[in-house]
Amino acid sequence: MAATCNLCSGPIAPTDTHLFCIACLGLAHAESALGDGGSCDHCADLSLRALRARREEARAAAGIGPTAASEPLVAPPQPQSRGSLPGELPRPHLSSPSRRR
Repeated sequence: MAATCNLCSGPIAPTDTHLFCIACLGLAHAESALGDGGSCDHCADLSLRALRARREEARAAAGIGPTAASEPLVAPPQPQSRGSLPGELPRPHLSSPSRRR
């Protein structure tokens, strides 16, 4: 069973030994745990993955949008015109030379 925050009664993950939820602890607390390791013994026991997830929860609680790392770094593929390969320039339409008799 998940613990509850001593301040707001919100849920705390079973692996988290803090007395307060990440929303009550705040974004500065979550970022300090990732930045310089912080001085919080509770955060020291959490995995890097858990610390990153807590930072995103704190950002969401603070009304801050997703970080650049949450956004795709590559644009979705664009449809290609028929008969062309990626990176290939369109070929000009050449008419066949007229034959003289």
